[in-house]
Amino acid sequence: MNKYFTHILAPVSLALLAIGFSACQEDDELPAITSEGKNTFGCLVNGDLWLPKGSFNVPSTAADYTSGYFLSFSARSENTTFRFTVEEPILINHRYDLTDTTRVRANYTNKTDNNLCFYKDYHVLNGSLEITKFSLAYQNKVLSGTFEFTTYNPDCGDTIKVTEGRFDIGDITY
Repeated sequence: MNKYFTHILAPVSLALLAIGFSACQEDDELPAITSEGKNTFGCLVNGDLWLPKGSFNVPSTAADYTSGYFLSFSARSENTTFRFTVEEPILINHRYDLTDTTRVRANYTNKTDNNLCFYKDYHVLNGSLEITKFSLAYQNKVLSGTFEFTTYNPDCGDTIKVTEGRFDIGDITY
């Protein structure tokens, strides 16, 4: 039985350990830029990786389209939320200027031990949002694109620099 474990079960155990380790590594990097409705979102916040994390019955990403009005999508974790709103018409492969809040808005909320900081659309110092795909086709709903922005809230006293942002959301309500 010892030989059996050494020759058969030990390599299987090592393979399972390697699979488990590689799955953990995937959570430590930005998701690929895709347009398949994979419900991914990620960015760097002041150089640190930020990925959304949902909880029981609450997804980490969401999108809502109100035809004739606007598109809204968000990503959240326990202490942080990103929310973007784009008024119609929705332009594909168009770089929206996030400082022009007449048609597009970016909001960032961060809860720390001491307070809750809201970085509203009017706090954005610079940045852009680009939607690369928007489809509401049955069983092929996709909202994907990229973003980056810098925001500042004088009440919180710090600047937040968001870079390498990307999203690929398939759960779109309308």
